[in-house]
Amino acid sequence: MIPFDTEYIHEEIEKYTSKLKGKNLIYNNINIHMKSLKGKINGYIFQYEDNFSIIPALYVNGKETMKLSPEEIIGCYTAHKYARGKVGIVGLGLGYFTLKVLENKNVTEVIVYESNKEVIDFYFNSFGDNEKLKIVEEDAFKVRGEEFDFFFVDIYYNKLSLSVVEHYVHFNNAHSIQEYTFWGMERFLLSCKIEDILNIYIPELWMSMSRELFSKYNDSPYKDLFNPLPENEVEMVLKEFQKIL
Repeated sequence: MIPFDTEYIHEEIEKYTSKLKGKNLIYNNINIHMKSLKGKINGYIFQYEDNFSIIPALYVNGKETMKLSPEEIIGCYTAHKYARGKVGIVGLGLGYFTLKVLENKNVTEVIVYESNKEVIDFYFNSFGDNEKLKIVEEDAFKVRGEEFDFFFVDIYYNKLSLSVVEHYVHFNNAHSIQEYTFWGMERFLLSCKIEDILNIYIPELWMSMSRELFSKYNDSPYKDLFNPLPENEVEMVLKEFQKIL
């Protein structure tokens, strides 16, 4: 399975949208729009040409907050593959990552923190319950005292800021976490200069996830289209991680 294959991406979107047929997609302050996506497409670490007739997008108070795009699917790939044991997730969104984690046989329990009740209602009304799943209607930054084998913060867009470091510190202080990951981590590390990360302790899981994704990327037709994050942003975040890792 190669997450950069267009066939895989189209199948994932079709599989997700098929579960929404006949379901309620309009709530008081949120709704799910089906939109098209054509032309130059962001593919997490590269851009390419593609054509999607239907892409689910989550709107909160009339503003698009996320969509099930190729960059979302690829950016979640290694995290739901490497997840294990008791998993904590910050941010429910469209529920795609939660659904993928629940499919992982190495995952025994999933706790998702989501403060928007209507987003939670959408998820349960669309996908039903699961004995491994607990969704907590709470601001994730106010919860403390859990123990997690794997933790994934899924509240970022495809850009980098110091918030990823601040959140790393916060959640690791708030909970006992064995493996901490965040959306965009692979693109961040793959955008670093090799000489800059040699003298920094980078968690082995982060390196393994990044190596696997890059290996699969090199097996794809897009291996010459890598689009790194801005160098100044990468250096800024790396310096902050150097202080705490």
